This record gives sequence, C-alpha cells and structure tokens, in this order.
Amino acid sequence: MNMRAKRCKTIVFTSSGESRNKAMVSRFRVLSRCANTGQISRGISAVVIVCAMVVVGGCATIDREACLSADWEGLGYEDALSGYTADSRVKLHNSACSSQNIAVNRSEYEAGFAAGLGEFCLPQNALAFGLAQRAYQYHCPADTEEEFLIAYIDGLAQTHERHRDHELILNNRLVQTRFRLRFFEQIERHDPTIGTGENRFVARGHSVSRAIENSISNSQKRRVRLRNLINRANSVLQIYNQTL
Repeated sequence: MNMRAKRCKTIVFTSSGESRNKAMVSRFRVLSRCANTGQISRGISAVVIVCAMVVVGGCATIDREACLSADWEGLGYEDALSGYTADSRVKLHNSACSSQNIAVNRSEYEAGFAAGLGEFCLPQNALAFGLAQRAYQYHCPADTEEEFLIAYIDGLAQTHERHRDHELILNNRLVQTRFRLRFFEQIERHDPTIGTGENRFVARGHSVSRAIENSISNSQKRRVRLRNLINRANSVLQIYNQTL
C-alpha cells in the first residue's frame, strides 16, 4: 500500500483562534462549500477524516508517548498538507520528544513532507486555505506558487467579504438595541416607580450592546488581518507577473 493510500486524503484547515469544536464545524463547512462548487480535486474527499496523529483542534505536534512509535514520514506528509513549514514543525516535534531522548528522523520526515507539499500546493487546496483564514508561509515550489496564490487570494477575499457583511448585520442590531435601550432609560428617568422588568431590560440592553460592539471589533480586526494577508500575497504575485 502506498503512502497516499495509508494517509488521510482530506486536507483539514483550522481557522486561527478557533475552539476545538468550532474548528471541526468550520472544517465541515469549508470543505462542503468547496465540494458543492466543484473546487475540491477528485483525490481529496469532501468528508473530513481525522488522521490518528491529528487532534481535533488542528495538526498539533505528537504526544510524548507517540514518539516511541512515530511514523515520521507520515507525520511529515500530514504537516505539509496542513500548510506548515518543515523546519518549524521539526523543531516542535523534537521538543515534544525530548523527554524520551528521541529526535525526528529528518530524512523520513522530509520524504513525507515533500509528498504532502505537492498536494498542498494545488490551487483547489489554496482556496480552502484562504477560506480558513490561514497564513501561507510562501514555501510552495516556484512552478506552482503563482496559481496557488491566485486561488489563495480568492479564498481570503471571500472570507473578508463575509466578515464585512456580518458587520453590517451586527451594526443594524446595535442600532436597534441602542434605540430600545434609550427608550427604557427615558422611562426609568421620568418614572421612579418603574417596574423590575424594565430595569432588567436596561441592564440586559447594556450587556447586549457591549457584546455586539465586541463582536464588531473582533470582526474588524480579522478583516485587517485578512487584508494584510491579501496585500502580501498580491505583492508576491506581482513579482511573478513582472518576470513573465
């Protein structure tokens, strides 16, 4: 059985800052969207399959106990599919296995990483990587990176637009909440005998307003990050265009 048959064929991308459960839901949604639009290659299943060495929260480094029987070639393959660089992950794996006095078998790891990188750098996977709001490390081969960047930017841009649309909805909710809040605050000021129901609404209204404001602020920060990722990718893409 070849390595491709033994490994998970689905590339699973986790959005930055997601909780473990939310991350899994996000992965299903991202891959389902790609499958519905025909943007996932036939070699990659639209069903999320979690490899034995990949935890729910993402492609984490291996457990200490697993160091003794680690499949370094397979781990390199999985790390590459998840968009990591070899050097950064080897450093983490070595740290995880240091208590067992075990070091990464670099030749096996790099063989698997090279195979995984070839699949990761496909344009359809770049789109999913962008939709997951992941930061690309610019480590794909030069002969595939240009097409990768085009699809990656598309995924980032789609996510950026969704955040902006969501902010519009949140702003409308905030306006409505503040309007109702001012109404009950005026009642409270002019009627000292106001009931506990209205008092509770005023307190809850302030709490809801703060929550919406925080959500808007977080969304704006994510859009700034996405815009920075898009700008950097566009800058590299322009270099490719200038060399044509």
